[in-house]
Amino acid sequence: MPINVTTWGINFLPLSIPYLPMAHLTREEILKSGEVAPEYRKAFEARPLDIARADFFESRSARAEHLQKLRHLYPIPGPIPDVVKETMHTVPMRDGATINVRVYQPVAGPPEGGSPLIMMFHEGGWSMGDLTDEDMNCRMFTRDLGAVCVNVEYRLAPEHKFPVGVNDCWDALKWAIAHSSQLQATPSRGLLVGGASAGGQLAAVLALQSRDEKLEPPITGQYLCVPAILPDTNVPAEVAHLYQSRSTSTNDPVLKGLPPGAIEAVYGPEQFSPLWDPYNHPQGHKNVAKAFFQVGGLDPLRDEAVLYDRKLRESGVLTRFALYDGYGHMFWTNYPELEQSKRFVEDTLMGVRWLLERPSRMMVLDITVRSVTELKCGASCPAASTFPKHQLPLRRPPHSRQPHPRPTGYCNGAAERYLPQPAEPVAVAK
Repeated sequence: MPINVTTWGINFLPLSIPYLPMAHLTREEILKSGEVAPEYRKAFEARPLDIARADFFESRSARAEHLQKLRHLYPIPGPIPDVVKETMHTVPMRDGATINVRVYQPVAGPPEGGSPLIMMFHEGGWSMGDLTDEDMNCRMFTRDLGAVCVNVEYRLAPEHKFPVGVNDCWDALKWAIAHSSQLQATPSRGLLVGGASAGGQLAAVLALQSRDEKLEPPITGQYLCVPAILPDTNVPAEVAHLYQSRSTSTNDPVLKGLPPGAIEAVYGPEQFSPLWDPYNHPQGHKNVAKAFFQVGGLDPLRDEAVLYDRKLRESGVLTRFALYDGYGHMFWTNYPELEQSKRFVEDTLMGVRWLLERPSRMMVLDITVRSVTELKCGASCPAASTFPKHQLPLRRPPHSRQPHPRPTGYCNGAAERYLPQPAEPVAVAK
């Protein structure tokens, strides 16, 4: 199926980049997404990244200074105190230490039904970054979704080796739930974990840990943005031929030239720990929270995100996957002036809005389309036997500037989640 950069599938919110279940993309199309977009090439050739230093701690400072100089170009460049209240809190950790979190609350108070709780974890290879990296997303989610956001400043390597950082995030999550009334959050309305790169990995780990430890209330969604999901030392043989982008995406301006094992040497993870490798989790992936992915086609981490999306789907988990052809790792923060970067931020909001949808309102969003032919009303439609007419309305998001595309005579398959479930999930087409 050809990819159109302005159209999403009919069963999802009308975002600015193509949505199809990853099952609909051939391997050739995924590989083609790694060709550099002209807009992106022009940007990074004109302004190459210059943060690498011989000394690690100087590199950390150079990265922070680089991003700070660009934040005036972000859609939300700074605090918006008339709309979002920001407060700092000190949170105790299991080892007696404390970390800082920044909490964002709607100035107008919780919306009807309460404010969902969103935990955000910043990027930086578990060794760089701070609260400022997720300020914009937290402000946006609070302003536009009425959420209470908790931005976690977990401790970094090499000063604090694995698993200190991930334990900090789990402890901060439990603290936020325990203090939800004080924070004016209603986690039963929605409890999300999210982040980019290392932060996306931390979110995926916590989603699995939440399931395993039967956290109450449970995590209901995970926002996995360019996540580092599958270490190259742990790739199963049966998917090794699909795990190529770490070695083939040599034009990525952020991660190119990073020596294999460099991050592991700083972070010091245990190779097969589920706190490091969520892809090969020993308990599998059934009954984990639904996931929204955003991934650049040029990103060296692309293929592990594609593989994790497939693994979740095969385990019966709802996912949505946004693939940005020709753009690399963290492109929207390093080149925020690009049109695709602006669209990326808009898509982030729409995807997180989907994660917060309640089951009673998710009918048109909760389906897995297994082939284009199944969209046509007929015997192959999974809803046909239960809803003979099944021409259910497509809901227009409240903040959308355009209506859902709605092809005449098509079934949106909305009844699928209400049909009897097979003993084993039906694998989507590869």
